[in-house]
Amino acid sequence: FKAVEETKKQLPKDLPLIGFCGSPWTLAAYSIEGGGSKDFNKTKSFMKEYPNELREFLEILSNACYEYLKQQVLSGVNALQIFDSWADLLSGKDLDDFSLQYTQILTNQLKADPITSNIPIILFEKAPKKKITELVFKDISCMSLHWQENIKTIAKDFKNKYAIQGNLNPHILLEPDELIWNETQKICTIMNKYPGFIFNLGHGITPDIKPDKVKVMIDAIRE
Repeated sequence: FKAVEETKKQLPKDLPLIGFCGSPWTLAAYSIEGGGSKDFNKTKSFMKEYPNELREFLEILSNACYEYLKQQVLSGVNALQIFDSWADLLSGKDLDDFSLQYTQILTNQLKADPITSNIPIILFEKAPKKKITELVFKDISCMSLHWQENIKTIAKDFKNKYAIQGNLNPHILLEPDELIWNETQKICTIMNKYPGFIFNLGHGITPDIKPDKVKVMIDAIRE
């Protein structure tokens, strides 16, 4: 929270700062697994063997995320993003039951609180096994798209309904400057007339990407 306060002091007054948290499901997956994993088999087994205990844990995490995000708003953030980084572990009904349901509990709490009720909420679902258009709900202002999503198609469905954030493949930043420039501008061209667009990567940046490459991307956006 101190980092948010200090960052806000350094930013121009008209530049918004986005706060964030992991979704309850993503936090549960990391907690049960004990860290990152390629397959999250321990988490999947726990979900099958102890569904009621998992639901109880997800409720605790939903409440914790609410308190965490509320304090970020009190510290100065202007928008909130919820990262469901392991949405792709779930399919069909499990995605609704163990992920989206608890994300909605979290957003309902935020919208019911006078301190956070007017703060826009951005949702990121990592490569879900459902169409993005089926995952939006009323509390969300913006959908953040994984790089595998077709931003042009989704823009047609979401126009005048939701803002969009995304969705350059982070691995593009390992390529020559010309390719970074062209791929960045391609997205900017597609979204040029869209009413409410935040350029971003379509997933987290990786440690092997040089900051100079990020600058190329940012220059291409500003151009």
